[in-house]
Amino acid sequence: MMVDGSPAYEAPELLARVHRTAHDADLGGHRAVFARTRPRIEVWTLIFGLIAATALACAVALINEFITVTDRPGDMAGCAFGLLCVAPFVALPGYTFVTGLYRGTFGKPVLRAVRLDLYERGLVFADYGKLHCVRYDTTVIHRELVRHMLYGLLELKTTYRYDLVDVEGKRLSLTHEEAPQVTRWGPAIEHDLARAQLPSVTEKLYRDDHVSFGKLWLTTRGCGADRNSVLWSQVNQIAVINGRLWAHVDGRWLPLTSTSLAKIPNLCVFLALADQLIADSRGQGPAPA
Repeated sequence: MMVDGSPAYEAPELLARVHRTAHDADLGGHRAVFARTRPRIEVWTLIFGLIAATALACAVALINEFITVTDRPGDMAGCAFGLLCVAPFVALPGYTFVTGLYRGTFGKPVLRAVRLDLYERGLVFADYGKLHCVRYDTTVIHRELVRHMLYGLLELKTTYRYDLVDVEGKRLSLTHEEAPQVTRWGPAIEHDLARAQLPSVTEKLYRDDHVSFGKLWLTTRGCGADRNSVLWSQVNQIAVINGRLWAHVDGRWLPLTSTSLAKIPNLCVFLALADQLIADSRGQGPAPA
């Protein structure tokens, strides 16, 4: 168990809901949990802040108009009346926003539980009481990894996002900010997802001789995307390099597609199947009947 933060994650009611959800979805044995507590700023705090900011902008405009129309009493009265109407929308939402933000930042912390449980055949993600359940054999995953560089020389940070589809068909986004140790749970999810989907995708490939992953496609003879294609007999390796998909052909790395990796569904399954087909083309692995 890898838990960073409050033991609130071990609350019996939360654990019961997570395990019951996993059992109902037949996710198999429990593998690991990644969890943390995060300060929660209520949605209404942000809404009131937006209202206050809009009303304040109107108030500033009215004050400016009031100052510049001192020679027209009628206009001055109109501006004064407008200010009286706008003032409550500045004061009340503004006060609510400031106090809510203060309590969330400096007062007694209001925390929300973020918990990611990995199972043999899927995962359960709990965020502030709301649960998402994902099965690896039926979901679709999109991975986005961004390296933030300073002048192209110094890496400042790397951000991660994994978009999946849960058992209800809803989108679930997991990021490096949601659960700790993304470099551990991210590859673990991709590995188990590829293992779960590879048999059915391989069967489809040898049945239809064609499998698509967005703009990428695979056949038993080769793969390609856009206007680029290569034969498995020519390929030594397919790999992700600097956020792009490359094929090592005849001692050179060639770009396989210009499509962003974040737009390629189930990239981990594509890479696993490509490795299998490259090995098969060299007689290093049996092809399915």
